[in-house]
Amino acid sequence: MRKINVTAVSSAIMLSIAVIIWIAIPYCIEEVQSPVDIGPRAFPQFVCAVMAVLSVVQLLLLITGVQKGKYKEVNFKDRILVYIAMVLALLTVIASAFINIILSGVVCAMIFLVLMKIKDWKYYGAVAVTGIILLVLMKSVMNIRF
Repeated sequence: MRKINVTAVSSAIMLSIAVIIWIAIPYCIEEVQSPVDIGPRAFPQFVCAVMAVLSVVQLLLLITGVQKGKYKEVNFKDRILVYIAMVLALLTVIASAFINIILSGVVCAMIFLVLMKIKDWKYYGAVAVTGIILLVLMKSVMNIRF
């Protein structure tokens, strides 16, 4: 067993996600000439910037000792599940090159549930329904092409 500062880890993860999304925005959202100064990339970039700033502030508060983080004991079994989740996330990204990103995410989430030996069908249903809702929203409402 090992104690981990969950607050610091979550801040570092959120900072990493903000940076990755910031880098991915130009590849995902086309720049369109519009009559106003704000283009389609403005809101996602704003959200990423706010995430990054808040994560850095949180890390600084932890480092300086102004705020104490929450600690949690983690055993080795939990680490293995984290590694499995990371591998499945990587497989989701690789599979998204060949099939729909939502479908690949749902399949990998289902595999993760099976590996965790979840027997309650509600979890599988929640993953499937969430995938369907995301697909409908992205295709119909947001007009995202896959």
